[in-house]
Amino acid sequence: MKRFFKLFTLLSLISFSISVSAQEYTKKEMSAFTKAAEKEAKQATKKLEKEKWEYNGVGTLAKAYERYLLNTEDFGGTCEARSYEINNAPNLRNGEKSLLNMAQSSYAQENEAYLKLEQTAHSGQVDVTLEDNVVKALAQFSGDIKRSFIVYKKNHNGTYNMRGYFIIDSNNTKAKIRKMARELEDEAELSKKIKSAVE
Repeated sequence: MKRFFKLFTLLSLISFSISVSAQEYTKKEMSAFTKAAEKEAKQATKKLEKEKWEYNGVGTLAKAYERYLLNTEDFGGTCEARSYEINNAPNLRNGEKSLLNMAQSSYAQENEAYLKLEQTAHSGQVDVTLEDNVVKALAQFSGDIKRSFIVYKKNHNGTYNMRGYFIIDSNNTKAKIRKMARELEDEAELSKKIKSAVE
């Protein structure tokens, strides 16, 4: 009963989160989000340029930052915003890969404890199978992280300090978590049937 209540609570929270994130906005609201994003992007760009960060992507840094903001929940989007920094990358390409790996690793760690807790609640123990399942589950989330844009500073020794701005597709993550919750529910039901048959 305790496990069922936990699962019911999890499914309720996920359903609520998805309904909130799927909210549609009017043209007026979207226009307000765009104006707010444009204003914040200009301020953030001024700060970055003052700190000597450079940008070599498509268009201007201000527009890249604005697009980044408009993807996030605070500006009418459905994604979460994240940024990461690395120092002394040998080149920009290597730095971009390192930043993406850092973003994916960080997001996986955020989900690891939660997934282990949920699986342990239904299996009653942590074993090799559980560890394998968690690793596979975490790998599913890496594709939900997308690079928005990157800024950099070139050091005197030829290396680069870099900052990457990423968005996390929370809708995709929530859908995957809901699927996992259904699988856990099916496993719990199967376990209950087996126990009843044995008894």
